[in-house]
Amino acid sequence: MMKCVRVVLLSMLFLTSHVLAQRSDLSGIKICIDPGHGGNNPANDRHLIPDPGTDFWESESNFQKALLLKSLLEAKGASVILTRNTNSYPIDADEPSLSARVALANANNVHWFHSIHSNAAGFSPNTTVNRTLMLVREQIVAGGSPIYGPGTGQPEWQEAWDMSGLVGPKIQSMLRTQSWSRSTDLTFYSWANPPFTLGVLRGLLMPGQLSEGSFHDFYPETRRLMNNSYRKMEAYAIRDAFLQYFGVPADTSCIVAGLLKNSSGTPINGVRVRLLPENIVYYGDNYNNGFYMLDGIAAGQHTVRFETPGFRVDSAQVNVTAGSTNFFDRILELVAVPVEPTASLVPSTFELRQNYPNPFNPTTKLSFVIGHSSLVSLKVFDVLGREVATLVNDELTSGAHNVEWNASGFASGVYFYRLTGGGRVQTKTMVILK
Repeated sequence: MMKCVRVVLLSMLFLTSHVLAQRSDLSGIKICIDPGHGGNNPANDRHLIPDPGTDFWESESNFQKALLLKSLLEAKGASVILTRNTNSYPIDADEPSLSARVALANANNVHWFHSIHSNAAGFSPNTTVNRTLMLVREQIVAGGSPIYGPGTGQPEWQEAWDMSGLVGPKIQSMLRTQSWSRSTDLTFYSWANPPFTLGVLRGLLMPGQLSEGSFHDFYPETRRLMNNSYRKMEAYAIRDAFLQYFGVPADTSCIVAGLLKNSSGTPINGVRVRLLPENIVYYGDNYNNGFYMLDGIAAGQHTVRFETPGFRVDSAQVNVTAGSTNFFDRILELVAVPVEPTASLVPSTFELRQNYPNPFNPTTKLSFVIGHSSLVSLKVFDVLGREVATLVNDELTSGAHNVEWNASGFASGVYFYRLTGGGRVQTKTMVILK
């Protein structure tokens, strides 16, 4: 017991000194990030199919957010560990329990614990609710149960309550949810009989909070949560809260993001957005969300060009200020393209498959299928959008193709691989884990 008290006191002294002092980065700060749930299995996950062929698993979304957040925090000097390093377990029993996640954070003497989740309305269909929620552990009255309380209504860690007051509004701003709120766990779950505490926060020897970034059963949000750039928006929000809490100057790079829809209000697939003068192009996905995001942008005057194939080109002149996130939504006008009666039919097959294994170290296999002969490129980009490898750049015949990538010279983190050919583009995410 004395050892636990000593650890808590030392942690409080560390946090107090680091909040008060202005820092240049997060060096010396250790953070444990918990991707909520684990493994794509119905028993311990939340699974939705908003559209035929589109599968959403909360565990995978949480895991990808955690990987992105880890990279962003490490870029600012923090030491980061994850409570799980995969979302694919041979058997369910291999998934870390809630107590094991807490024990990992305690054993590594981290200074902070953050658990990433998304929320559900609890009724179907959810056509209206999309909010942000922050939860922290509640103090238990003397002699009360550590699981069922009763509680005092006060946070066990004031630091966690204060941090939640930074994280919540930043996530709401980045994801443009309807509102944000925070609560202690026993108070929030007072409707249950009996009320209960959050197991993933129970027993922590450092401040910790749980974020429910948005409602994944609100189908427009479900579709956006399939997009890794959208998940990165939430990762940016959490990172920025850590920077603010620990007195680190805010990032000066900017973000331009938004939603593109057709005249009937339906989100557009395969969006293409170009930023000038940098000439950076964002290629969207086919999950019916219409989302785009360009990050790492310098402050100043820019032109955003909306160049989605099949729609009339549109543009906007924007002046972004240092560290800002700027949203530019657009309704795009469809361009009618006449079809020649004698035109040959082009096979529509164009599929970029998930690399295997993933995560990997140091090699992985990437597979794709093209429906007709064409010039094809397969390139790898880092989390900042910089091209780091060209795996294919050649005229290929129709059919299935495989290529192996040896990433032994690359650091751990999230990478994107993009297949381009025949006027079509697909992008997927992979993870190097060393």
